[in-house]
Amino acid sequence: MYPMISSHIKIQIKKLRQKGFSIKEIAKQVNVAPSTVSLLVRSLVLNNEAKEILIKKNIQGRLKAVESIINKRKERQSHAISVARDLLKNFSLNKNIAFLIASISYECEGGKSNFGVLEFTNSDPILVKIFLHTLRHSFELNESKFRIIMQLHSYHNEKEEKLFWSKVTRIPETKFTKTFTKKESGINIKEGYRGCVQIKYFDVRIKRTLLASKLILANKMGL
Repeated sequence: MYPMISSHIKIQIKKLRQKGFSIKEIAKQVNVAPSTVSLLVRSLVLNNEAKEILIKKNIQGRLKAVESIINKRKERQSHAISVARDLLKNFSLNKNIAFLIASISYECEGGKSNFGVLEFTNSDPILVKIFLHTLRHSFELNESKFRIIMQLHSYHNEKEEKLFWSKVTRIPETKFTKTFTKKESGINIKEGYRGCVQIKYFDVRIKRTLLASKLILANKMGL
């Protein structure tokens, strides 16, 4: 059964629908619930002009919704950056802080065995920069002991990526060893993805020192 509304309103609703008005637009104009409008027009046969108008409105509505989602994400990201900037406003890097950052970074992304070389693997250029900067700040390193292995997809240009990662790490291309390439159809290309690098440093003592800091830090925090 149709809701109890006047014949005049029913006729007005159908006319508006035939002109390409959306359910929400009609409901607002005649002051009737959208569910009632939907019920009254569901069997209405629309002409091509009305269909085209509604299709355009539907597309515009979806685009507006996507734009709204993007704007909200930007707002949330902007807020997060503002909070982080405030928390770090008095940050200054000294040897102790550098070692703490390097050791935590390595604990998350480095090789854990007490035997063998230091190995740090990541695909984020900023995190790689932070790790290497703090590592260099913490220890007197012999730069000749660095080696890098790139892990790329088949759609990458090896020469371009080697130049890119050499600039990121400040390690010369002559220290890059064999590149591992994963076959990729090219369908799932990640925009901005520059592959992954494994940074090796041939001094197990530094590796052990980084790994040892976890227990010392926990003890100092009373954990």
